[in-house]
Amino acid sequence: MEETFFRDKVEGMLLCGAYGDALGAPHELAGLQGGVTDPTGIYKLSFGKNFYHDPQPNQWNVWPPPDLVSDFCGIVTDDTAYRISIFHEFLRDALSRGEIFTEARFREWMSGPGKSLHQGERPEWFLECRNAQIDHWLEMFAAREKNEEAVFFIPDIPIVFGIFLYQELGVLFPGKPSPLIYSIFRNLCKLDQSYAGVITGLTNTLMAAAMGVERPERQSFADWFRDSAAELLAEVGQLAGESEDGEFITRLKNITSEMQKLGGDLQNASELNFVTELKHRVYDHSDWFNPRLKNFDPLLFWMQMVAATAYGGSDPICALRVLAASAGDADTVPSVLGSLIGTYYGLREMFSLRSLDLRFGDELMKVQDYLNTLLGVNLLEESELFWKAYQLQNGLA
Repeated sequence: MEETFFRDKVEGMLLCGAYGDALGAPHELAGLQGGVTDPTGIYKLSFGKNFYHDPQPNQWNVWPPPDLVSDFCGIVTDDTAYRISIFHEFLRDALSRGEIFTEARFREWMSGPGKSLHQGERPEWFLECRNAQIDHWLEMFAAREKNEEAVFFIPDIPIVFGIFLYQELGVLFPGKPSPLIYSIFRNLCKLDQSYAGVITGLTNTLMAAAMGVERPERQSFADWFRDSAAELLAEVGQLAGESEDGEFITRLKNITSEMQKLGGDLQNASELNFVTELKHRVYDHSDWFNPRLKNFDPLLFWMQMVAATAYGGSDPICALRVLAASAGDADTVPSVLGSLIGTYYGLREMFSLRSLDLRFGDELMKVQDYLNTLLGVNLLEESELFWKAYQLQNGLA
């Protein structure tokens, strides 16, 4: 794959993923409590002074002191902060030694050199949150081995660990057979339990497929997502056979069709009516989700993304907007879908997208400005890191 094309795709992934995170940030706490809001009221990124007043940084929000960000838009949370300060730093360290990614090596890095990186280059509040988050990840991995509870890990309950940790790795596998990519990511994250690994495998395989889309203007993202998901579910269903995974995938095919119909049927409804109906028919459906940590159930993530994409139709930014206003994890879900949308279009094509009167490129650059000014991170330059990882992963380095 040619470098300029590859890096444009990755830049889209990085920036649109961060945008989804920032878009949902003002509604995150209300969403986790099962609340919805009017999406048209948050269609532009909010200034910090309009929603952020928490004086205490938290490792799962990664909030700075409020006075620093009162006049900023595009404030990101733990999703983006994890990527730029933990995951990308590990990739950079691994590349310096010519190593491809393994979870075992990642855990080893977090428990040792990971905490000592860039101590003098990032704000103290950010480093405190980052290091506390590393401690939490290590606690959860240790709990998994002991079959104990820790932080967000609960034995036998599926949580979106693999998606959160590794959603960006799918871009390293463009052109590889879908069953191969799925198998890699289905089993990559040791924290994934039950059907969580299936959803991790599906989302990362779709990321790899999006890398290969050369002319995104020829087909709407919604149509591509619908067709690609259906084809992928058929392939991995055959791969899984009559196993427990196979039973879940059969069920997931039906659920996916239901969510596509739900989104399509509501296309003429207002965005507020859509998120209200989505809460009523999906989020509040107690038979589908374990009540413990329901907000982070990977099946809920999948259902919300499918329904929102179908509802948005030819407007993928609408899909992100309604997810950011929905009940549940209102920053992580649009961040995951944003990463996929950004990969599908690439950065240059995303600057031509319009939604309502929104100039989408301007909104993306607000996020970049925030990261660059407060954290000294040029997110677009991180695409070089992924290009080098792609070359190493595919024996091209």
